[in-house]
Amino acid sequence: HAGGGCSMVGRGRGWEAPIWVQFLDCVWQLTQARPTAFEFSESFLIALADAAWSCRHGTFLFDSPTHFRAANARDTTVSVWTDLDAGREDLVNPRFKPYLGLLRVHLPVEEIQVWSGLYLRYLHQDWDLPIPQGPYHLAVSRSQVAAATVSEAS
Repeated sequence: HAGGGCSMVGRGRGWEAPIWVQFLDCVWQLTQARPTAFEFSESFLIALADAAWSCRHGTFLFDSPTHFRAANARDTTVSVWTDLDAGREDLVNPRFKPYLGLLRVHLPVEEIQVWSGLYLRYLHQDWDLPIPQGPYHLAVSRSQVAAATVSEAS
């Protein structure tokens, strides 16, 4: 299950993968590179990540539209979009500026950050732990990537 941790189908088979949260992390990285380009806020992305694991919404309970329809989920569950729309004013980006055209984003590996708003939000502020930022927190260095690319091309 690529959506999150709440599949009703395939439960117990270890098929859950955090691909949805990884996608949201990528979107968050883009919002950091272009903070006025997105109408939604970080709170919106966090709410989507939380919803994927909460098992409250039919949106994330099934592996496919076929399973969703077979379970009659439209009539028996709440859509995540219904809940998010109810709190919409808290989920919009106040800095948003509409942009017509293709949004181009250059995001060097050095600018990728730990999404502390999601991953570190439960750390107690009094713990005074450093939050890794910058290229040193990445498991693979740029030179290792370059070396791997050269060896694959050979």
